[in-house]
Amino acid sequence: MGSWMLVWILCTAVILMPVCLHGSISVHFKTGRPLYVALGQTLVLEAVFKKNPDDVIDMVTWDREKDKDHFRLLGGHGSRVSLEKDNALLRITDVAEGDFGIYRVTVTDSNGYQEHDSVEVRKIEEPPKAWIARVLECVVDKHDKAQWDSPQFSWLVDGVPVTNQTGSRLDMSEVQGVNYTCVIKSSLGVTLTTHSEAPKECRSCWTGLITVGVDFNGTEVRLAQEVMRGDMKPRLQTLTRTVLLLQVCWLWSGQCFSVHFSNQQTVYVARGQDLILQPQIELLEGERVTKVTWERSAKASGKSSTVAEFPHRVPSDERVTVEKQGSVLKIRGYQASDGGVYTVTVTDQSGQRRSAEQSVQEYLAVNHVSVMVNVSHAVLHCMEAWGTEPSFTWLYEKVLVTGDVGRVSADGASLFVSGTFCGHFTCIVRNKLGHSSATYTAEPCESSNRSTSAVVVFLLLLLALGVASVAFLMWRRHRHGHNRRERLREPDLYEEDL
Repeated sequence: MGSWMLVWILCTAVILMPVCLHGSISVHFKTGRPLYVALGQTLVLEAVFKKNPDDVIDMVTWDREKDKDHFRLLGGHGSRVSLEKDNALLRITDVAEGDFGIYRVTVTDSNGYQEHDSVEVRKIEEPPKAWIARVLECVVDKHDKAQWDSPQFSWLVDGVPVTNQTGSRLDMSEVQGVNYTCVIKSSLGVTLTTHSEAPKECRSCWTGLITVGVDFNGTEVRLAQEVMRGDMKPRLQTLTRTVLLLQVCWLWSGQCFSVHFSNQQTVYVARGQDLILQPQIELLEGERVTKVTWERSAKASGKSSTVAEFPHRVPSDERVTVEKQGSVLKIRGYQASDGGVYTVTVTDQSGQRRSAEQSVQEYLAVNHVSVMVNVSHAVLHCMEAWGTEPSFTWLYEKVLVTGDVGRVSADGASLFVSGTFCGHFTCIVRNKLGHSSATYTAEPCESSNRSTSAVVVFLLLLLALGVASVAFLMWRRHRHGHNRRERLREPDLYEEDL
């Protein structure tokens, strides 16, 4: 009995010796629980390991549990998941719906003992609300939602970024304005909040913000009177209002007429044809055009030159003419050198100028058509060199492709073959100047004619074999009958001889 007791004590000592020598390893997450993160943001989970100097960590694993499914997370090149700091930090970029769940980190030491900790990651439905307290301090309300990172604050004063101050507080003595905007960016999303307030000393005479907006042809003119301070003299205030009113009237009068092209896309002209450009000039009653200038800027060199001018200038090129008081430009016999960006500048009687641009290029014929094939996916791609506005058509064995052969892409340049990948596929590319084609020849198809011919030959052979068999049987029967008659005549001949 004493010997068995000694053996049991020795076994227990051997088993507990690593724990006594090395102690236990503990692991816990830095962040609170549960942890919230927004879609499209980055999730970072960092575990803290506590161990003795002699303890050795052999393995650290990360798992995610969602809807009773367990996933082992492994980092790799090109993956959204990465493991850093000796696998103590898990980083997942561009968080998606499938990334939410319970994350578990498990640590295994050299003796095989394991410790783990887990944290739940939830999706935040909307960014946290924020407001500006005392105008200068930005406070974030996270509704007790834990996050792995700290929010980053930035400020805008009247729409201008503040570069000399950072943090959630803004010193108003260094940056003065009317509208203060706080921008909070974190893994929970981006939040913007704006507060407008006038200084205390001029609140009594605050007159507000005057904004005048005029929009013609995509241009916008804004004139604002931000603050009318109380220490300004009445005459100065009156003068300021008058100047602002005059500026508004001047800007309004300058926007009375407009120039634009009805077609904003590039104009293509075939060589030898006539180029006609006619902008839309909109004038108010009493306005008139005093000068129209046409300029061309070459795309290759960027050099600009005057093509025509109305009035007082005759075009140097005889092919160029202007009509309808310069509002129509016509170039006969278009050449490649006539391409570029044409700018028309219109001047009215008050000296105001408006411009519009139109890009012009040569209309090129289709050429150098080729067919590229992806045999593994049974896809044919039709390639064309430089033709303008190409349209694609596919033929199979000189017949228009149907659904039985394959499917043509939306732009017509690709053919996805669904049937047998054999025979001849032809791509035809067309535009206004003509067409060109290319053919790809795949493996020969087993045609039905060949099968019919084989069947006919086989039947003929069977028929010949049958005829030969019948002829042989008839010949053999005839020969057998002849031999029998010969044997019957032999006794008569013997009797005659006797």
